[in-house]
Amino acid sequence: MNNFIYSSVITFLAGISTLLGGFISFFKIKENLIVLSSLAFASGIMLSISLLDLLPSAFKQLLYIYGLKGVFLLVLFFFLGGVVFFILDKLLTDSGDNLYRVGFFSMIAIIIHNIPEGILTFLLSSNNLELGLIMALSIALHNVPEGISIMIPIYYSTGSRKKAFLFTLVAGLSEFVGGVLFYILFGKYMNSLMFGFLFSFISGVMIYLSLFELIPKSFEYKKINLSVLFFMIGILFFLVVHIFLH
Repeated sequence: MNNFIYSSVITFLAGISTLLGGFISFFKIKENLIVLSSLAFASGIMLSISLLDLLPSAFKQLLYIYGLKGVFLLVLFFFLGGVVFFILDKLLTDSGDNLYRVGFFSMIAIIIHNIPEGILTFLLSSNNLELGLIMALSIALHNVPEGISIMIPIYYSTGSRKKAFLFTLVAGLSEFVGGVLFYILFGKYMNSLMFGFLFSFISGVMIYLSLFELIPKSFEYKKINLSVLFFMIGILFFLVVHIFLH
């Protein structure tokens, strides 16, 4: 029972850290600078997570079961994630403000990213509390810029801090709620194939979001050099955290 409580608390704290990044919206900084820099920064983070964390993890999981055939599955699941979000993008293109859509897509992408993260954190901390804490810290650090990618677009497209906070809170809590519920209901059925599918699919989603939503929207503010700078800072931030924690 104690392990369940400790694991729940650790998973909750890792997920709720998503809110920290969004609090930048409370600082009085020029709107264009906040939006273009935060979107570019979050894009660098998402691209790095996908290419340097999720895809290698998916490769290991699928290679373990299927050998080289696992590469085909990885590519298939990866493109499936991108295609699903491409379809959603087209369906919602005329649904309202473009910046609002960026924030909405970010929330959906981060929710489906957070749920398997929550499962991993919960499982790991249940078996090894120290490793679970390390995993939670790693997740918390990259959840901060993910929160930026939700709260900033929602706030500046609606003018509502309450709505921006709510969207970001939902994404953050999804790690705890989704992870714990999924573990209770389906934890015993999780295997390498399921994790390989989830990691590949999420990579496709996040790379699509980064390249076709966040970066293009950042470029719309016509300060390309600044957007590229914050994109590179996002990548560098992830690399430093990744190296430090591994």
